[in-house]
Amino acid sequence: MTRRFFGRAAALLAGCWAAARGRPAAAQAADVKAVEVFAISELLDKQAASGKPWLPFLKVPSLYCGMYVLKAGAEDGQNPHKDDEVYYVESGRGKIRVNGEDNDAVPGGIIFVKAGATHKFHSIEEDLKLLVFFSSTQS
Repeated sequence: MTRRFFGRAAALLAGCWAAARGRPAAAQAADVKAVEVFAISELLDKQAASGKPWLPFLKVPSLYCGMYVLKAGAEDGQNPHKDDEVYYVESGRGKIRVNGEDNDAVPGGIIFVKAGATHKFHSIEEDLKLLVFFSSTQS
């Protein structure tokens, strides 16, 4: 089971990590090209300008990606999701509680959360900047 989990998480991360470098672009399901390339710095600028912690940037039938930014000391207001998800911690420091178990959220960390699991980031010491990859589209 652990090997299967890492295989699925690695496949999701590899596909979106390649898309998260380069130029900014917003992909809608109807406009999906064979390749979309994104610059993390420009996605973060766009997220900051929005004033919201969540910025979706890619949505295709099998995958949904976004930037999630939580300021130091912020409260994470998310609820369980219907799809598996993978977080890549771009920068910052804090913790994530999944079904009552705490884990560190540190730069370079990859965190898998199973669909339906209760999870929240907490004890955020430095602004958390997270790339988020969902296994399928969110409604």
